[in-house]
Amino acid sequence: MNRNQIRGRAKKVAGRVTAAAGKVLHKPGLVVKGRATQAAGTVEAAWGDAKSAAKKGVVKARRAGSKSVRTLRKAAAPKAAAATKAVAKRAQAARKKAAPAVAATAKTLKKKARTIRKKAAPKVAAATKAVAKKARRKK
Repeated sequence: MNRNQIRGRAKKVAGRVTAAAGKVLHKPGLVVKGRATQAAGTVEAAWGDAKSAAKKGVVKARRAGSKSVRTLRKAAAPKAAAATKAVAKRAQAARKKAAPAVAATAKTLKKKARTIRKKAAPKVAAATKAVAKKARRKK
């Protein structure tokens, strides 16, 4: 395993844990953050898999006895292309999986912001009036 594979898989696990914590604590922002981390981990792990596949192709070509760079590239190209397609598919799947959660969280956060504004508006107005009165008194 290479560095990207390890980091990617660690990010996926961290994302799952974060998303689960967000669900338990009823914090939609945390759920979205977890899913985004999970998607980033999926992409990074796939990139590591692609690198590993390309490296294996080069190693196979060397073992077969081909020594020129051109021959090594030709041997590694099919595996690298397949791995790149796999990375793209995984990234797309991760995006599709995270998109509904992000949209739902955005709606929830907008609703919460509206509610907070409605509740805070009278208090803000009263505080503003009080500050204005104090300012007038000092003059």
